[in-house]
Amino acid sequence: MVPEEWAARPLPLKEAQSMLLQAALWVDDVCRREGIMYWLDWGTLLGAVRSGGFIPWDDDIDILMPRDDYERFLRVAPNIIGKDFEVQHWTLTPRYWSAFAKV
Repeated sequence: MVPEEWAARPLPLKEAQSMLLQAALWVDDVCRREGIMYWLDWGTLLGAVRSGGFIPWDDDIDILMPRDDYERFLRVAPNIIGKDFEVQHWTLTPRYWSAFAKV
């Protein structure tokens, strides 16, 4: 669940990107510990290579995984997750609407 203080106001883009970076570092930690392969893609990859960070207007992080690793991530990540994050997926979250998992 998103902390109330996050949902209470619109976030400035830089603040949102800072939170996204925290989530990406958490995903990286889980994947390294569990031997799960992943890579950055789309605007996240472009920003990392071209800008050394975020594309200035980007407000998400695009992470891809091979199917077997993705399914393993969905199994293990919810058990490792701390109080600051939630793994959302239609198999984990009631009434979840997206085809993609989100952290």
